[in-house]
Amino acid sequence: MAAVLLLVLLSLATLAPAHAASTQPDSVKMMRLAPGDAFPIPETGALVVKDGADLRVQFVPPPGNRPEKYRSVDLQEGDLILLVNGKRVRNVEDLKKAHAATPAGEQFKLGIQRGQEMMMVSFEKGDPKDLPKMNMRIMTSGGDGTEVLPAVGVVLVEKKKSVIVDKLLPVEMSAVKGLDVKEGDAIVAVNGTEVTSLKEFVRVYDDIAVGEKVDWKIRRSGKDIAVSFAKPKPMGKVIMHREER
Repeated sequence: MAAVLLLVLLSLATLAPAHAASTQPDSVKMMRLAPGDAFPIPETGALVVKDGADLRVQFVPPPGNRPEKYRSVDLQEGDLILLVNGKRVRNVEDLKKAHAATPAGEQFKLGIQRGQEMMMVSFEKGDPKDLPKMNMRIMTSGGDGTEVLPAVGVVLVEKKKSVIVDKLLPVEMSAVKGLDVKEGDAIVAVNGTEVTSLKEFVRVYDDIAVGEKVDWKIRRSGKDIAVSFAKPKPMGKVIMHREER
């Protein structure tokens, strides 16, 4: 049986100013990708994936979550990438090699198709030492029945009518960092409302406004623990399921 890996791509969201309004919900995009079928363009954080015979932009962070000089780069979800620096690209490896071969400081030119329109998008190739690091975290669990809250810093799963903290994410400014939350904890109530499924958890959590207090009742080894934090602004993230045989 194929092993399913859950990859959490921590994009450029940590660069957003504290006052910047988020344009994305605190949720994720789910995909199944074969190894080597995705490439995050470092300057913009745009994720390009192999989609049948096409190279497609699957995800683009909002402008406020990119380095300032790349906020105006006009890449959109759904764009097809046909050319790089004037040459045809047919797969992710072609794109990756073309990016690597472009010297820092020179223009990286993408020929794209958006709907019926053909257009050129170009931006300066960044020096790797000046670009934010894109941290890809691999976890050996996850899949259907998983809820990822990057800004909170947790991956939740549903097990036997319980909402379980499956993983703590390595997000420096996560809401639960430093709090008494551990992997394996069961979240049994949110703001006084009992939750026994991810659907119930999401319904209650989504009704809480950013900045308002979030109270979790956590059950650990038969003991109830109270944990509180201010609901954080969401982070744009991509979650990919990859099957390796």
